[in-house]
Amino acid sequence: MATDETVSFNVEKEKNAKTKEILKEVYDALKEKGYNPVNQIVGYILSGDPTYITSHNGARNLIRQTMSRILGIDYGQVRTGIAISDELQITAQGLETIVSNGSDKVLLRRIAEIVDEYKVDKIVIGNPINLDGTESERSIITDKFVHKLKSRFNKIEIIKIDERLTTVEAHRTMNFLNVKNREKKNLVDTVAATYILETYLNSIKKA
Repeated sequence: MATDETVSFNVEKEKNAKTKEILKEVYDALKEKGYNPVNQIVGYILSGDPTYITSHNGARNLIRQTMSRILGIDYGQVRTGIAISDELQITAQGLETIVSNGSDKVLLRRIAEIVDEYKVDKIVIGNPINLDGTESERSIITDKFVHKLKSRFNKIEIIKIDERLTTVEAHRTMNFLNVKNREKKNLVDTVAATYILETYLNSIKKA
């Protein structure tokens, strides 16, 4: 009997195969028209501008079929970091930190605006379990928020992933970039959300 995890994996695998097939067709169409396919596809990923893609052989319409994004969330009761993928779900970018000051209603309202604006079809949220893999107080609080997410966005897949080291990595990155201490508070949650989303994107690339 198939589990939810097995079904989710199979769907993800089929989706990845379809995306690769579309990208190959787009690559071939760009090459036929004399463009540098890599430059054009990268330009599209970075800008979201479909005019980077030729309409030859329906390539522009094809690539629009892949235009959905994944939202990454580093949940906090006061501050929540948000990251977003590109339309091809290859890269992760920090988007913003939402200051909700304990109001999940405020947080959910802003997330709903982002979901609509970026055509999000999946949400990935960090699960702050203990270093030994056991449930933490924060993970229990996060579970309650995940329940609210599922109630609000019942047509969007919501996935929890291990976020034990993301905040550590976020601080390490900011230290490497010499980010000033007073600016770290405004960035750490967004950077952590980016790491959470990158972890998920890397996992589906390997699927």
